[in-house]
Amino acid sequence: MRRIRQLVLLLAYFGMYSYAAPAFNLRITCDDKLALYVDGTDQAANLNNPNTWNKDDVVKISSTFQVIAAQCVNAKTSSKLGLLASLDDDNGDVLMTSDTENWRCLA
Repeated sequence: MRRIRQLVLLLAYFGMYSYAAPAFNLRITCDDKLALYVDGTDQAANLNNPNTWNKDDVVKISSTFQVIAAQCVNAKTSSKLGLLASLDDDNGDVLMTSDTENWRCLA
């Protein structure tokens, strides 16, 4: 059986949310190595834990974003691969999670 070593998730924004809020909080983690892009801009400088699967990162992103892309690379061939993400506003209201139909997996 072939193990998946890399997972790429995309969240495309299609005008689902029309908030006056200037920013959202993207909470994200993956096992093992995370690369994150918002509208094509690398967010590496905003990640405190990109290589720590059991600690999430919280990244402020503009409420006018169009696409979030997360790449997760599994460093160990014998372990499982996973990615968790959610998007919330400053009130803590969860707008979407990585298990909704808004995310597309391109493994």
